[in-house]
Amino acid sequence: MTVIVSNDVFVGCFTQTGGCVSISDSLANVWTVVTSNSNGIVWRSDITIGGSDLINIASPSAFSGVVGVQYNGLVAVGNVNQAAGTVATPVTVQSSLTTVSNDATFEAFGFIDTGGPGCDTSTAQNGQSKITDACVAVSSLGMYISGWNSITSGINSYGINVSGLGGANIQYSHFLVELQGSAPTQVTQCYGNCGSPPITLANTNSTKGYNFTLNQVSLLYIFQSSINGVIDNVTVPLGTIANNVQLGLYTACTSGSQPFTNSCPGFLQSTTNFGAQPKSRVTMTTSITVETGEWIGIAVAASTGTLIINDTNTQIQLYQFTGTMSSPVTVTTAQGNSKMGLWAYIRGINSIQPPPIGGCGQTVTCGLRAFWNAMGGDVAAGIGVFLVLFFLFFGIIFAISRGSGGGFPIGPMLLLMVIMSISLMVMLSAVGVLPAYLPILIIIVAAWMFTTKVLWSRHSEAGTAV
Repeated sequence: MTVIVSNDVFVGCFTQTGGCVSISDSLANVWTVVTSNSNGIVWRSDITIGGSDLINIASPSAFSGVVGVQYNGLVAVGNVNQAAGTVATPVTVQSSLTTVSNDATFEAFGFIDTGGPGCDTSTAQNGQSKITDACVAVSSLGMYISGWNSITSGINSYGINVSGLGGANIQYSHFLVELQGSAPTQVTQCYGNCGSPPITLANTNSTKGYNFTLNQVSLLYIFQSSINGVIDNVTVPLGTIANNVQLGLYTACTSGSQPFTNSCPGFLQSTTNFGAQPKSRVTMTTSITVETGEWIGIAVAASTGTLIINDTNTQIQLYQFTGTMSSPVTVTTAQGNSKMGLWAYIRGINSIQPPPIGGCGQTVTCGLRAFWNAMGGDVAAGIGVFLVLFFLFFGIIFAISRGSGGGFPIGPMLLLMVIMSISLMVMLSAVGVLPAYLPILIIIVAAWMFTTKVLWSRHSEAGTAV
């Protein structure tokens, strides 16, 4: 998972016996025990080293089920509760915890099905939201692990129902941890290259002599939001008169994937072409909402000539991508550290925040991306998704036409196939599954073939008339 400095990660570990001995991670963050029992343990780390992280659990003599959840805005760990035992199913495992306003509850629940490899689907009985869960077969027995979240106050019950296991016994472990947050406060933070303190400009410019027209690229800063909020604006400080300047705002995923790649494309959310501008700070206002941990990109480009942009007194990694505010962006080239001024302000609420639930969400876009990622996440996978969907849709239409008894004329069928394939390619390109040039190329080829057919038909008719 990708961890963010000052966030807190809670890891719940369930084991039948002899597992969940110790924890470490690839970034060497420090971990402490929050609570434990005979069948499991909960660890916590206040992240001091951020980045892509691999969490390791030592279980030398047993299998373990592990769930990890990242929170931001945590002030302290409050009350905790835990339970463990062996019970017959169906059963509702229930524990209680006292919390106060502005607090969240991290809940970890795991069990092993002593009757076979199944786990069924555990369901919350008191309004908890499931963050993630998993079931694996271990020595022909089902091992289940899950993480849950809720925000409430007072003395509350936290029940999880387990059924559908044919009356088999389960050996379980249940943990509740109160996560205390401060009273919500509105904050505004600067991201990108703002200078230190924000906004501090230098009397230099790093883009002098950089020809945007010749290179046909956009320059980009990439960062992660540390708050839930709204991006109010994106600003670039011009060092001299500009023929035109264009600003863009991109958002990508909140997962552990590398941002602005095939597995985490950057999608253009807002862009403005300001035309000719005097020496000034040019600002694009937006109202794009973002969440904690979401990858964001702010970009600047010029469609003609050079663009003189004032520097700040700090350096951060600068990227470029091909095209003027193209979308989606899946390939970027690092340009090294740069002082070029370009920043965005995010206005939000700073309080304890649970992780986003359900990842990308239940949308057509997310479903197509998940299918694409499952097939490999590259151009070949995108073509594979297109072929699967194309033949699926075509097969349905063909079956309906055959079932009606009349069949389908060849001419209209071919026209329908062309229209359907182009529409499908455009849709897959829009969600980032296919690169933008593919549907454009197909449209050009189709137009050429259509024009050639028309001209050849007219030529044949003229020859026949003679």
